[in-house]
Amino acid sequence: MNASTQTLRSEVSSKRSEVNHLLRDVAQLLDDIADADADASWFLPAMPTDAVPDRLADLASRLQNMFILEEDMGYLYELFPSQPGLRREFQRLHEDHGRLLDQLEEVSELAGSSVEPASTWDDVESHYRSFARELVGHQRNEDAVRARG
Repeated sequence: MNASTQTLRSEVSSKRSEVNHLLRDVAQLLDDIADADADASWFLPAMPTDAVPDRLADLASRLQNMFILEEDMGYLYELFPSQPGLRREFQRLHEDHGRLLDQLEEVSELAGSSVEPASTWDDVESHYRSFARELVGHQRNEDAVRARG
């Protein structure tokens, strides 16, 4: 593996770590909101929800940057220059990127348009968990293809 491939692999790994950290951070925030909604039924103060749209926007930005790095900077060609079959599998996986970003945008729209948090945060959390599962599965599939290379 040449130095540029190693650098590119390191950059993608760093971006993925940032994305995965934010995935966990947003999931924890949504759990805290759900717990606060339950506490509100006991007349305890509910948790502020203002941070959710900002964190989702940060996650979307970092995820898009990671996808751009993978797609546009030659990452897959650097990894498998002589294995077109693996490149095709990666290209199929990269086709998921737009769909994943669209899913996250839907979650952001739900979070940003919430008028009555108690009635919509369950929807936000449900859509977010679905997105997170899909993204983690996508990453596992990429790792499996990479391991075969």
